[in-house]
Amino acid sequence: MKKLQLACLCSFLFMCVQLAGGYYTDSLAILSDAAHVLSDVASFLVSLFAMYLGQLPASATMPFGYHRAEVIGALLSVLLIWVLAIGLLWTAMQRVYNQGRGGEEVTDVVVDGKTMFVVAMCGLGINLLLMKILGHGHGHGHGHGHSHDGQDRGHCHGQDGGHCHDDKSGTTSSAQDLVRTPMSAMALIDGVEIEPLAADVEKLALKSSVFENINVRAAYIHALGDFVQSLGVCLAGGLIWYNPSWQMADPITTILFSFLVLATTIGVLTRSVHILMEGAPPALDLRVVEKRIRALASVYDVHDLHVWMLTEGHYAASVHILPNGEPRVALRATQRVLASLGVRQQTVQVEDPTDRDWTEDLYCNWTSHSNVAIEAESKMSVPRAGTKKAALEPLPGSTTFN
Repeated sequence: MKKLQLACLCSFLFMCVQLAGGYYTDSLAILSDAAHVLSDVASFLVSLFAMYLGQLPASATMPFGYHRAEVIGALLSVLLIWVLAIGLLWTAMQRVYNQGRGGEEVTDVVVDGKTMFVVAMCGLGINLLLMKILGHGHGHGHGHGHSHDGQDRGHCHGQDGGHCHDDKSGTTSSAQDLVRTPMSAMALIDGVEIEPLAADVEKLALKSSVFENINVRAAYIHALGDFVQSLGVCLAGGLIWYNPSWQMADPITTILFSFLVLATTIGVLTRSVHILMEGAPPALDLRVVEKRIRALASVYDVHDLHVWMLTEGHYAASVHILPNGEPRVALRATQRVLASLGVRQQTVQVEDPTDRDWTEDLYCNWTSHSNVAIEAESKMSVPRAGTKKAALEPLPGSTTFN
């Protein structure tokens, strides 16, 4: 957090210098660079604010906590930056048009190339300093998980519908401990052997590592982008300083880097919308997740698997399973598989095979506001403990991944 605080302070002070320099020199290129630095300041503030909110406990009105505050803040900052970039782009295009046709409007706008060059050189120095601050220890991830030690809020209704929830985060089932547990050491879960799928787990682990230390790495990338932009402004300032008649270099540089600002923030916009739309995590292949759960000897069938993101690197999941024996064993085994893949918030519904409704089909349907288990009539044999798994047809209305 100290790195981000120092980077935010340096960026804000330099942005003020750039705004003053851009106003004094009438340089749109410097102002566009200042807009890019503003995006850095906004991203730093969002990251710091998100770290603060992430430490707040969940409540009755905010059961998932405040993790999405980071996403909302990032979305708002991108929209603000786009407004500034589009405004500068429009002004730069007007200057290019007027200077190209020799309009009288351009006689009042003369860019001071010397001052522009000096301010851009200061920008290079500041960006090098930021890259050194943020790059120190770059690549060392820091976990920001949380747990509720000693709290067991799980419950199970074995005969009344087979619905089981378990949010226990004690020493043996802590999500953080399970995520750090190698899959090779989890070949036996509650007496149930899990068929190893090392290739799938390795692939997921590589994808999940992208989110480690994400705030500092994102800030480093921003500083690197600013460094490149400052080089362009420095070049434009040097050209105008060398030959004051080359005023066209300023608006052309502004146009190029306005598009750069827009291009570099599109990714943040799309990721933010994806999270707010409760999209599946890019680091998880749901087909692989379902494959791992189906590989459990204690699980007979899996359906309605849903995994979504609360924020980047923080996943939640809901799944319905039909046990092949003891429901508690299937519940624990499924929870540990999900935790090993980085899913912190878990809801596992264990269907009761001894319930009379299991002489008929069961399928589940999701409404637009909540998940509702809907029981319907059909024909299906009741699985017994120790029954060999068979290939099942997808249940009507259920979600499967091929």
